[in-house]
Amino acid sequence: MSSALLDEYWSGDPFLRPFYKHALAWDSFDSAMQYRDRSGTDRETLAHELEHQHQAFSEQFPLVRSNIDALRRSDCYTVTTGHQLCLATGPMFFLYKIITTINLCKELSKRHPGKHFVPVYWMATEDHDIAEIDHFQVNGQTLHANSSWHGPSGRQTVEDLAPLWDELQTLLKGKTNAEQVVERFRRAYVTSSSLADSTRALVLGLFGEEGLLVIDADRPVFKKMFASVLRQELFGGATKPVVGEVIDRMQVRHKAQVHVRELNLFYLQDHRRDRIERVEDGSFKVVDTDLTFSAEQIDEMLTRNPERFSPNVILRPLYQESILPDVATVGGPAEVAYWLLLLPLFELHGIPFPVLVPRNQALLLPGRALDKFLRQGFNPEEVFLPAEELTARWLSRNEQLQPSIEKARTQLNEVFESVVGLLSGIDATLESSVRAEAQRSMNGLDQLERKGIAALKRRHELALAQIRSIAERVKPFGSPQERIENFSGFASEYGAEALVKGLLDVLKPLDPRFTLLVME
Repeated sequence: MSSALLDEYWSGDPFLRPFYKHALAWDSFDSAMQYRDRSGTDRETLAHELEHQHQAFSEQFPLVRSNIDALRRSDCYTVTTGHQLCLATGPMFFLYKIITTINLCKELSKRHPGKHFVPVYWMATEDHDIAEIDHFQVNGQTLHANSSWHGPSGRQTVEDLAPLWDELQTLLKGKTNAEQVVERFRRAYVTSSSLADSTRALVLGLFGEEGLLVIDADRPVFKKMFASVLRQELFGGATKPVVGEVIDRMQVRHKAQVHVRELNLFYLQDHRRDRIERVEDGSFKVVDTDLTFSAEQIDEMLTRNPERFSPNVILRPLYQESILPDVATVGGPAEVAYWLLLLPLFELHGIPFPVLVPRNQALLLPGRALDKFLRQGFNPEEVFLPAEELTARWLSRNEQLQPSIEKARTQLNEVFESVVGLLSGIDATLESSVRAEAQRSMNGLDQLERKGIAALKRRHELALAQIRSIAERVKPFGSPQERIENFSGFASEYGAEALVKGLLDVLKPLDPRFTLLVME
């Protein structure tokens, strides 16, 4: 369930070693901290802005407040994961990213006494791909925002989402914790003025007691901290050749996950985020608008209004690492893939490159469903197999049709081979006729086998239905559960707190294995 590149990264494949700074090992964090210590982080500005962003939660979550204070000290580091502002947090893997980040901080604190590690969720508030975030799926049903959202996601209003929570309540009706789950969403969204604020409220409601910090980087003060990189991107033009050369080397084995442009910046307005392009005469234009700027005008704008510039996927990692005292960043397969393209760009700008940590992967199953599966004679590892493979294995273990057909196929082939030998000795031209007859007989046997399998499926419909049921839980709509299902379906049965605690207890950082969590 992971990409080939990610498998190679976990295993330390020599091909990938030139593409990252620190090996994926616990002793790498020592060098990452030393590397970070040699760079300058404006800790006071960072802490002051985070105090502002978390002021509504500082009393409720004391560890959030103390973690912000700790960031002012040179012995404090962050571990960060980033994600889009998916409605209701989107698929389950969003929680796994945050939990990996929190647990990594806990483990680093144990291994490095005297150091402090703070988990951070970086909200992709400037991202404008609304179609990816305006819905979520619960129990096979897709719920949509039905809003007129457009432009930077963090700035979207959320006051018209009330009917959505009514729809969710109907969908979860009868579940033990349905009302608490729906109320959690209502509180987060109805009391907030923007999607960024509601996402922070929802995420801190789940993880605030763990001291998680939730950052909205769509702020002038942060863009000012990043201004030197923005200016070099506007007037230096080094990003494309630097990253392009890395992409060429990577594509010897793996297709690049991102496209690097001549200019990797967007222009931000209230409800728009449009690409900036250089013009041959040295000026700049904003794509799909009438806006154009001379070099002098855009330089002055960068000085006065840095918040109008937004990094694309190539520069966003540099933005994150220029603001935070990061020693590690946590991501999924696609994120690890594009971070691996950026080391020379980090070095060009003198920004420390963190340890790249793949997020944990997990599957949640009700205990009763897994018990039924195991009683069918399967082992837990087989739960990840496709439904058709599970069906074939069950039938082969419980019926003798396929082994018997295979035996008959072998015998039939032997009979026709003997006939070929007999008749071709009389007349060589008869061999083709015999082989044609043999093929017709084999085709007939194949057809009989298919009919026999269909009959067995009808005979064992209940057992095979149970197999299909668990296969659909593992891969709803053919995709891994963690990429489809929202946490609310599980939380409505087991409780949000119990769900989060269970995941925090079992997911271990730097563990490449796929975790099966059985919910009772």
